[in-house]
Formats: sequence, C-alpha cells, structure tokens
Amino acid sequence: MKSVSSFSSSFFLLLSTPLRAFAVDSLDWVHQDYVIQQAQHYSIGRTSIHDAMEAIIQGANKYSRLGPWSVENKNNILPPSNDSHDYLSWAPYHWPDCNWCADAKAFPMLVDGRGNRAKKKTFTTVAGKHVPKGHKLRDGSSTVFLRHGQAMKDRITRYKHATTLPLNRSSELPSQDESEPLNNPQAHLEPFPMPVPSTTALQGGSASSGRTARLSRAATKTLKGTCTPSPASSMPASATWTTCPYITRDGQVNPDVRTLNGPVAITAVSQAVLYNAVTYGLTRSPDYSRRAARWIDVFFLSSSTRMNPHMKFGQIVRGPRPSGQLGTYTGILDLRGLVKIINGIFILKSSGSPDWTASRDKGMRAWILQYIGWLENSSIAKMTASRAKFNHASFYVSQLAVTKIFAGDQQGAIDVLWHFFNSQFMDQLAGSGEQPFEAVRTRPFHYRCFNIEALITNAKIGDFLGLDLWSARSKYGATIQTAVDYAIKTKPDDEDIHELVPHVASVAAAYGDPDGKYAAFMSRTMADYESKPFWFYDQTQALPNSPAARRTGRRQENVVFGPLIEFSCPMVFDNSNKVELDMGVYTTCSELRAFYEY
Repeated sequence: MKSVSSFSSSFFLLLSTPLRAFAVDSLDWVHQDYVIQQAQHYSIGRTSIHDAMEAIIQGANKYSRLGPWSVENKNNILPPSNDSHDYLSWAPYHWPDCNWCADAKAFPMLVDGRGNRAKKKTFTTVAGKHVPKGHKLRDGSSTVFLRHGQAMKDRITRYKHATTLPLNRSSELPSQDESEPLNNPQAHLEPFPMPVPSTTALQGGSASSGRTARLSRAATKTLKGTCTPSPASSMPASATWTTCPYITRDGQVNPDVRTLNGPVAITAVSQAVLYNAVTYGLTRSPDYSRRAARWIDVFFLSSSTRMNPHMKFGQIVRGPRPSGQLGTYTGILDLRGLVKIINGIFILKSSGSPDWTASRDKGMRAWILQYIGWLENSSIAKMTASRAKFNHASFYVSQLAVTKIFAGDQQGAIDVLWHFFNSQFMDQLAGSGEQPFEAVRTRPFHYRCFNIEALITNAKIGDFLGLDLWSARSKYGATIQTAVDYAIKTKPDDEDIHELVPHVASVAAAYGDPDGKYAAFMSRTMADYESKPFWFYDQTQALPNSPAARRTGRRQENVVFGPLIEFSCPMVFDNSNKVELDMGVYTTCSELRAFYEY
C-alpha cells in the first residue's frame, strides 16, 4: 500500500532523495493534553491506536539520522538579497520560454527554445502551444482553456507569462524597504547545471543527427531577429533564470526547483520535530527531546544557520527584471510546516522537557513575533490574505492562528479563525460539498484534498481553543464533512486517492461514523490505515469540542445538501472579473458557477 502524503508534502517530498522513502504526513494539529493522556495507555500495553503510535516512533527514529536542517543552499545559490538566511524557493509550475539564437553545434540542447524536460509522449504541440497530452485545447488570442480528462466542467483559464508581469503585479511590488534591488542580478549565481532537454526528448521520439541539424537550422532561421541571445560559454547555465521569460504550466512541476534546499528543509524539520516531540511525550526518552530542540535551534535560532522571519523570496517566478527579484503571494504556503513546529514545542513544554529551556522559548517567541509582523503587514502577505480565497488563504490562516497562540494572543487567534470561517470559507464550498476554486485546477482531486487539509487543520486549531468550527457552514450550507463526503464520491482518475484517507479519518473522529461509511472507505482504500500516524491524531477524544465529542449518545444529524440560497459570485470577484488561483492561473465567476449549481 502506498504511503500517504498530500501535495503539501508530495511536492517537497519529491525534492529530497534521502526522504523519498519516508511518508510526510498531512498538515495536522494534536492537543498536547491528548498526547500526555495517551502516554499512560502506551506504557501499559496495546490499545486500538498502538500501531499508530509505533509508526510515529519509527518515523522519529528515521528522521533522527537525517537532521539538522537549515534554509541555506549548499550550492551557493542565494536569494536576491544575497543573504543566505533568507528562505528561497521557485514557483513550481513555471518554465523558461526562451527562443534562443543558438548555434546548433555549440548549443544543441537549446535550439527548441522551450527549456523543459518533457518525457516521451508526455507533451504535444497544438496550435503552437506546448501542452500535456490528454487535454483538449482551444487557443484564443491571450487565453488558453484546458479541459481536464472527460469532465466537461473541469476547465481552467491560464494566462501566458511573456516578458510582462501577471495582472497588476507591477503595482503590487513592495516598497524599497522590503526589497533591495541588485546592482548585478547575476553576480550571486554560480554555475549549476539546469535541466534542459535535448531536441530528441522534446520531439517525443528518436531523431537522427541529420534531423537534429535540420531542426536547428530551421529554428535559427525562424527565430532570427526575435530570439534571445544565447548564453556565452563563460556564462553559467543559471543565467536562464534571469534571461528567459517564464510561463505557467499548471500542475507540471519544473524539476529544477529541486536545486534549492529551503523547501526540503522546512518539510523535513517540521515533520521531524513533531514526530520526536510526540515520541518524547509518549515515552519520556530524553534523546527525542534533545533532537527536537537541537533541530529548532539550527533552523530558527542559531545565528549561523537561522532562517530570517519572513518569506520575501518564496516561490519566485523567475525571468527578466523586475520579475525574479521578489517572491509571490503563493510562497507563504511553503512555511505551513510551522504549524507542526509550534505543535511540537507545545508538546515538549507540556511534557516537562528539560531541553525546552526558558532561553529557547524566549528566542523562538521573538522569532514568531517578527514573523507575525511580516504576515500581517508585508505587501506579499496582504495579497495572500486579501486575494487568495481558496487553499492559499486557508493555509495562511493556519500559520497566523498558531503563531498568535504561541505568542500568547489566544483571542487574536480566535479572531483570525472566526474571520476566516465567516468570510473566505463562506464561498469555498458549494452546497454539494464541491470546492469550485479547486475543481477548476488541472489536478482537481488533489486540490480538493489540499484545501480540505487546511480546513481540517484550522478546525483542529479552533478545537484546541475551545471552538466548534466543525459546524461552520458555507453560505450554501456545506460543512467540512460535506466537502469530504463529496470527495469520497469523486473519481480520482489518475490522481492519488490515498491523499483523502487522513481527511476521512479526521471527519470520522470529529463528526462520528454511526453507519461505518468512513471506516469502510478507509478499509478498502488503505487496509492498514490504523497503523498510520494520522490514526493517532484522528480520534474523537483528541477533539473535545467537535460534534462527535459533544454528542451524548445521539445519532449523527443529517448533513444538509444543496444550496440554501441562490448562486452569487464569490466575494473575491467584487472588484475583478477574474481571479488568480496561482501565479499565471486564472478563473472567472462564470466558469465557477457550474460547480456551485451542479
């Protein structure tokens, strides 16, 4: 049976060779009092969640051989600030789109001008557009509509990045104090081989050297006068990052994002800290506590390795200046593992860890306070909070709420969660449980699971604060349970159905499973689900403010399906006729309407 990992983990998990063998759990939150309570049961023998506890301990042992981690890149790739302590990542769905003026003999790999590593028969060219096979394409003057599989309603609008920035982005660049311009944008780039394809790979089959030469001459002739000058032999391959315009290919991860250390590091350290903190809480073995504290030191506190408390350079869309000099509003998503870090610290503190000292707590609190300031006041974060009404907003709220809890501002955390469930959440779920903003993506099953992951995390954080956000309804009457019920009935096609299993376990714990439908789904989808770490987290006793915990023997209430009101465009369209779902990926109200009314 496959390991469970959502895209929140799957993207970054794929970037790290040493971690490939390990599953990275969905973003989650577990009450420290529950961990301490279960420690008593673990010490006296087997329980219904014993195998899940053992899986967490095994995970802690595996990660212990890998740490510590930091955001610094060992290959000397620096962010635009030239500060190695600044987190850096590249937007995963963006690809160079250069028409190189290349000499075929000197640069045979560049004559196609696309700079992508397409596998055989993976891509095809239609009307001059390079798109995945299996998608039906209608080419417009500036917009491309992609139809996913056979679903007539799974459509998405994509706008091509050329030499200009995305809509309105030029006016949203931060002030001078947030982004220092570089005198030489290529000065910090060291030679690092960028994955570029051969002409053979891009044509989807074998080609003789004669054919390659003919293609080269044809490309050079066609592009003469409009092509990008080829990199000189003395120029590093990384010059592509600042020379080529980058275009969006939604759902297609550019493999050269793997050259950066930050995304792998935050994914690994967050999972490692949580596993080791829980293991310490269960066993009181001091090695787990020491390791967790040390890893936090290296990543957040040590002056030589610490990450600076901001995400100014998260998910940069590379290209000619001013593009490529600043992160995007999607980059905040990269640090969602901070929820696990804070959760782990709470468990260490509640378990009486001698390693979580007053000085460490003070240092981490100072880091968190600075990060809260950036989350609430930076132009990038404000864009995430105001424009992204889908999974990006959901994960943003997770970070802001837990950081406020750590800083001692519980009321502030409550206010953040209440605001989310009474604003963005209201438009996220149709009456059926469908998530229209996620359904229009090229990987709709995954994105449904991805947003559900954030919604469940937010509800668990609320449960920790004494709130029942499980009962929150969208303006069409749907709850988190409705969204999971809908996803269960949705065919994943070629996507990974295992992404949904942890979320089904959460819903079963929060709402109850009197008819056994959730247990049946988990059994047929993942027979060994009770031996997975999420099974430890997803128990009703861990969620004291959930409907299932508050229900005293009463049968589960029926969930209301169908819209309670007529469709109206989501609030995010109040000031715009299109909304950006990811950098360069757009949708309209008319495209979403079918999903709300279906």
